[in-house]
Amino acid sequence: MMTQIETTLQEEQMMSPSEAIKLPSEDIAIIGKSIKPDQICKTGYSFEARTYTEGPAGKFLPETGLLKCIFTPVPAKNHHNEVFIHYDPMIAKLDVWRVNCPKLLIIQLHNYQFVGLQMNINFLIDLARHGPFQVADVHTGFIDLHMETLFSVKTVPVTADSAIQGANAGSVN
Repeated sequence: MMTQIETTLQEEQMMSPSEAIKLPSEDIAIIGKSIKPDQICKTGYSFEARTYTEGPAGKFLPETGLLKCIFTPVPAKNHHNEVFIHYDPMIAKLDVWRVNCPKLLIIQLHNYQFVGLQMNINFLIDLARHGPFQVADVHTGFIDLHMETLFSVKTVPVTADSAIQGANAGSVN
């Protein structure tokens, strides 16, 4: 698992060797043999969840302003508490991989805590719980295809007061 907090200066990514090599299969050679797609063993899959200051309640329009509390599962060196209109509203990235990555994604997203702006955390959790997502049956049209079931539950924006009450009860997203 990796958590990344966005800054305006840098972006770091952790990659597996297969992700780092983005060449046509005929150009990849190991011990004199080229690797063909059918020779690659699948041992799971990976997902990247990007937390933004946006959500379904606001029609996924980004919010700007002050984040009063930021907590991520993996502490980050640099993070800003204010989201400016001139920058991308992405706050953090969470990468998970292996066979149980949907379950790990849900667990780790529950560990994120942001207070002050609407976030897409609950939507990401609902997405990760969705049946086809659980078996990696995803594609670029996934949300459009499953819109009725993904958006059937109304999400309630978290206010600072309700977040503080939730924090006292032990559950803030």
